[in-house]
Amino acid sequence: MAFALGTNAFLGVGKETSWGQAVTADWYIDFLLAGETLSLNREYEFLPRLDGTSQRKEPYLKRQLIAGDLPIQLNYEGIELFLYQLLGSVDGPNLIGSSDAYEWTFTPGNSLPAGLTLHMNRDVKKWKYAGCKISAGKFEFNSGEPGKATFTILGKSLTTETADTRGSVSFKTFKPVMQTQGVLEIDDTDRSASVKSASINIENPLSEEQPIFDADGHIIEPQFTDKMKINGNLVGWLDATMYSAVSAKFEAGTAAKLEVIFTGEEIETGYYYKLQITLPNITLVGAGDPSVAAAGLLEVTWNFEAWYDGTDDQIEIKLINTNGTSL
Repeated sequence: MAFALGTNAFLGVGKETSWGQAVTADWYIDFLLAGETLSLNREYEFLPRLDGTSQRKEPYLKRQLIAGDLPIQLNYEGIELFLYQLLGSVDGPNLIGSSDAYEWTFTPGNSLPAGLTLHMNRDVKKWKYAGCKISAGKFEFNSGEPGKATFTILGKSLTTETADTRGSVSFKTFKPVMQTQGVLEIDDTDRSASVKSASINIENPLSEEQPIFDADGHIIEPQFTDKMKINGNLVGWLDATMYSAVSAKFEAGTAAKLEVIFTGEEIETGYYYKLQITLPNITLVGAGDPSVAAAGLLEVTWNFEAWYDGTDDQIEIKLINTNGTSL
């Protein structure tokens, strides 16, 4: 008996024009990370009928939806589709080189795109999830590791099919965003040497409403139920310069600017792969003082919230790669 193997898994993505209407995949990636949890969730209700018995009878389908996390290694090629689905607004692709270098700029929109059909090939079978929107995204940067993104999915329905074969599809070029390519800046000054890890979390509060009459219990298209929330943390070591850059701002309640910038290999003369995440206004929240836990380096965690000041968006993500096709 041949059991399914995780090493044979890969993801195909199709861009829907009408939410929940499954489409074929035209975008394949094989830089998935372990921990993918996409699944159909079926919720049942046992009605409290007074029918002469103490035992439950007949479960009724209450609701079904797609939910789970999709962790991927950050990659200069192919990440643009996920960034657009997460934030909702894109400017690009704009040719900035002579032929091969294109720039994308992603910012928060007032609504999200129609959605995605995710073709999750799990070796022996393909699970095709339709009507998928990204309800949250988390970017993680740790010392000695490549960048990682985890996207939380909310979707409509599932069908299963015969799995695609690797030889029959074309994958996005593997160009990983490496830890050695990055810098972390606070108020336009490089503070990378004092930071151990950083995370940025984006939450899209989306509805999970269901119409009164739906034989399959599907949800309707998710919509924003609240403002986009962006927060995160920095973990680092305290020295005099980091105190001035971060802790002093925390104590004074002063806003700061945070940027994480990665520069990859050259695409064409003078133009390089690039991923830049900018939070123009962050306010440090919670406890922000270091604690003496041991005789070694004093470690401190700074938690922050990002906000919109009426001019600069809560977040802006710039990407330079070789894709010249609109999303």
